[in-house]
Amino acid sequence: MTISDHWIETVAGDPDHPRPLDRAAARLTGYPADVVMHRGFSELFPETERPEVEMALSRATVLPGSLSEEWTLSTASGEGLAVSWTIAPMSSEDGTLIGMEKMTLVEPLALLKQALSVVSHQAQIARIEVEMQVGDRPLWARGVPSLLEQAFINLFLNAIAAMPAGGRLTIEVDQKGDEVSVQISDTGVGIHAADLLRIFDPFYTRSPIGQGTGLGLSICYSIIEQHRGRIDVQSEIGVGTCFHVRLPLAEPPCSDDA
Repeated sequence: MTISDHWIETVAGDPDHPRPLDRAAARLTGYPADVVMHRGFSELFPETERPEVEMALSRATVLPGSLSEEWTLSTASGEGLAVSWTIAPMSSEDGTLIGMEKMTLVEPLALLKQALSVVSHQAQIARIEVEMQVGDRPLWARGVPSLLEQAFINLFLNAIAAMPAGGRLTIEVDQKGDEVSVQISDTGVGIHAADLLRIFDPFYTRSPIGQGTGLGLSICYSIIEQHRGRIDVQSEIGVGTCFHVRLPLAEPPCSDDA
């Protein structure tokens, strides 16, 4: 199994055109992207951990939902890097296993509400007002609910952290063409233009040492890209920041399945 096929945040790799997440894996390990892409997934870890990794991958193909594990990633420098992994199977429309993630019909608004409930206590403590603006009909996409929810949680936490003196968090969900549009806006401190260029890079953080790993937005980018979606950001210092997530629109479920 190559990292292009089975890295949790990758759908399919092209050896001639490495995806951003293959390049991210190369940055994490210190190995060239073309070397990382053609390695077996378990080969990215120390030999002592490889049996456990392979067993987890095997379990993930037959178990519902996802598995969360922490394994030490081997790097070119010889130092180990502790990384938390979420593994889930992914199947084609006819049920054939094509990789590690199972896509189902999901309603992004419901996932946003669930994610919001997870961070509601932090929002209250931070004196943040939450406003939700939605369209007049349900919108559907295909994806892994737990991963999309995690992406939304990370975006909410990022917004909360940007408003240390309180503020307003606005969530807008609507249809834009053939996409589900999700905009998460805050009235926080804003992000400098130089930081915007690197904000989705793994381990890049503006937080003080010990107060953030820099993985939150990188994970969001990875999850949204895996779902064949897009995420971008606009920000103005002293005014606030807006993260815009776009997911491919899916046909609504039949009435019998609703």
